[in-house]
Amino acid sequence: MESCTASPQAEYHEWPYETDWISREAITEGWQSRAPWQKGGWDFDWSILTVDGDTAAIEGTGRDKELGTFANPWTVTFGKSGKCTVFRMWNNEI
Repeated sequence: MESCTASPQAEYHEWPYETDWISREAITEGWQSRAPWQKGGWDFDWSILTVDGDTAAIEGTGRDKELGTFANPWTVTFGKSGKCTVFRMWNNEI
């Protein structure tokens, strides 16, 4: 899995924040709005835990010098086109 391209109707959900972006356009705008606090850059490692049908469970660890280290489990669901339809992430500060 090199990248996850979102379908036009994709959903992006992130907890514990109230991030519920619905549509590829909303997801793009949401991430672009985060640019100011991501200038320092992130170091991120991830691995696929399992794939069941159209859904993958992924374990990630994100590190930022200012914000700290986060365990980030994800579930990613793909549509028939192979594009991401639903992305869910849980942010857990370590």
